[in-house]
Amino acid sequence: MFTAYPTAYFDHFVYHDIFPDSITAAFSLKNIFENPAEVDPVVHRRKLIERISGDSHTMVGSKQVHGAAILETDKEGFQDGFDAFITMQPRLYLTVAVADCLPLFFADDAGQVVALVHAGWRGTEKSICKKVVTALHENFQVAPERLTVLMGPCISQSAYEVGPEVAEQFPSEAICKGKDDRWYLSLKKANLSQLRAAGVRDDHVYYDDRCTFAHDNLFFSYRRDGSAAGRMIAAIGITNGK
Repeated sequence: MFTAYPTAYFDHFVYHDIFPDSITAAFSLKNIFENPAEVDPVVHRRKLIERISGDSHTMVGSKQVHGAAILETDKEGFQDGFDAFITMQPRLYLTVAVADCLPLFFADDAGQVVALVHAGWRGTEKSICKKVVTALHENFQVAPERLTVLMGPCISQSAYEVGPEVAEQFPSEAICKGKDDRWYLSLKKANLSQLRAAGVRDDHVYYDDRCTFAHDNLFFSYRRDGSAAGRMIAAIGITNGK
């Protein structure tokens, strides 16, 4: 079974002790910015990178479209149409914005390749997670069993009610029946199923089990707050490459 990440090792916005020492993975809480409800495609990303690296410009991001397109890159910039990123470039931070969707952080065991995924139900249904594992294997020679994966905070299954047209697209272990024709979807379980199918070891998969919907003091939630919701930023980078 995949492993709960102890939140005692989460210090304000940086995850510790999962990835190799050369990797920094971060996730912003809603209170680390002066105007946390401001939704800006670039500004909050740059602010988070500056907090963890001292340099606000070595950032990759995209206008996310709930798809499965992957950007493999060694250059900074803000793109359009990508929900997953891979790089081997040191000091280049990959970023995604989330507010209930699942961020997934990837790194190889040598600390030389990182990836980051934004997975809502649409991206998950398109197998974005499995496609990233395949791209890492085929294009970066990283075998699935060499990967460590962290699933960040997202909306929990008990808070994520969906209709039958959504539920029918997912494996039985990722859904449970609600009232009438309603169902409850677990983004973590759905993506874990993809990781397993792609060959990632269960004991290399970790998760932060806090619910974005339930913890309104920590996280934004689109399901809870609607269009007024801000966004959390996830970031990962290779910090001490030469």
